[in-house]
Amino acid sequence: MTIGVLLFLIPLIVCAHNQTVSKMVIRMDSATHKWFAILSYNQVAIIASLENENTFKKQNFRNDILWKKEFIQYAKKHIRIETKEGKVKLGKGIVNLSSYFEAILELENMPQNPSYIEVENTCLLDVYPNQANMTTVIIGKEIFDLVLTKNEPKQSIYLNNSFANHQKAFYQFIVEGFRHVLPLGLDHILFILALFFLNSNLKSSIIQSSMFTLAHSITLILTGIGYINMDLNSIEPLIAFSIFIMAMQNIFYPQVNHSRLILIFLFGLIHGLGFASAFLNLQIPAKLTINALLAFNIGVELAQISIILAVYFLLSKWFNTKIWYQKYFTKTVSILIGSIAIIYTYQRTILLLNI
Repeated sequence: MTIGVLLFLIPLIVCAHNQTVSKMVIRMDSATHKWFAILSYNQVAIIASLENENTFKKQNFRNDILWKKEFIQYAKKHIRIETKEGKVKLGKGIVNLSSYFEAILELENMPQNPSYIEVENTCLLDVYPNQANMTTVIIGKEIFDLVLTKNEPKQSIYLNNSFANHQKAFYQFIVEGFRHVLPLGLDHILFILALFFLNSNLKSSIIQSSMFTLAHSITLILTGIGYINMDLNSIEPLIAFSIFIMAMQNIFYPQVNHSRLILIFLFGLIHGLGFASAFLNLQIPAKLTINALLAFNIGVELAQISIILAVYFLLSKWFNTKIWYQKYFTKTVSILIGSIAIIYTYQRTILLLNI
């Protein structure tokens, strides 16, 4: 009965780390000294968004002329570029339709040497809330990378101050790391809750969380800099199963000892590969990798601490001395976490076998 209710209530979140990615490159042509925006979008994704905005005129993809016109209009509607001199006009474009919709649009009034660029990109966010719109601005030998999301669709680049740009990028990846756990990383939230509800003691939870952080930082960094290279989708069922094991341990062996900390460390190594999968989807250039990895890791840790403090001060601080709290409540929560985790394990295993 419980499993049936959970199957009905729980959304089919199969791979929590995956998200769609689009690319836009803004650069000057060295021969003509004209600026262009080069766009690339997955065909299925862009058609879904186009049809979502134009439900009254769903068109046949074979009509290339119509789709090219619709795509250019769509890009001009959702992409905004502004400099110190004012808003940049997206002009005529060349469009290629294949498995990816690709376009080169001229930026008609873009200054040759802008000191400031603000980019906004809301493409696909209506149908893909986890969308990451990657934007690269190339000026001479300098490369500036932005990750535009639903929570932060607009960002700025200070081209005459690289230190300010690095500061902004550092903050940006802290936000991305935090966001990957809260609100997007339900499996990581469940794992932290499983650690916390062993005994709802703040000190114990922080010790366990620190062991988890140490472990996932190792595999996240090693994967991010290229020392670990593997199919990261294969670890998704293991992440879900690790949550199930921790929840069951809360019920049948509720003690914080060396064996539990070792188990947390081993599972943390696995979760780090999951974080790495999300990080690599951001496609960070090599020169920003270390900076971005550090910031992303800080964001993840801040999210974990936020979960622990929130649950402690909102719940366990006031009730953990009650007999019913340890005897019934924490065990019930652990059973619920374990049930969700085993469903995720099944879903992700089936998906992996069908790939």
